[in-house]
Amino acid sequence: MTCFGSVNVYVSSSSRLLYALSRAGYLPDYFSALNARHVPYRALIAIITAMTLVVAGMWVFHFSVETLLLLSNSIFIIIYLIGSLAGLVLLPKKIFPAISLLVCLFTFFFVGKCFVYPLGVICFALIYLNLNLRKNKINVKSL
Repeated sequence: MTCFGSVNVYVSSSSRLLYALSRAGYLPDYFSALNARHVPYRALIAIITAMTLVVAGMWVFHFSVETLLLLSNSIFIIIYLIGSLAGLVLLPKKIFPAISLLVCLFTFFFVGKCFVYPLGVICFALIYLNLNLRKNKINVKSL
């Protein structure tokens, strides 16, 4: 039951994230449509489609659940690394962000070859953001 609850939270929060990014101009306006119950249905369909493709890809390419967990955990470790770096820059006491950064770097070595996946996601996101910033002429300092 806990697994279904977690999936429900991930799907609903991810669709709201797509909706918010669309409303802010970082994603196409297509994802900002709401239905009569104020549900971002296009974003929800996109998330469900992506999840279905991942499950189908696991079956077609014979990925194990362990590999899928390593891929998702490598993304979370990168997010924590970025948060630790932000803490080093923004917080007056540097000791806790430094400890967090070291623990994350140490943990990152345990994902093995799966570290390539988050680096690819980061490269894709940076390319998309760069193209989007040029297209919309968004002021980088306002981000």
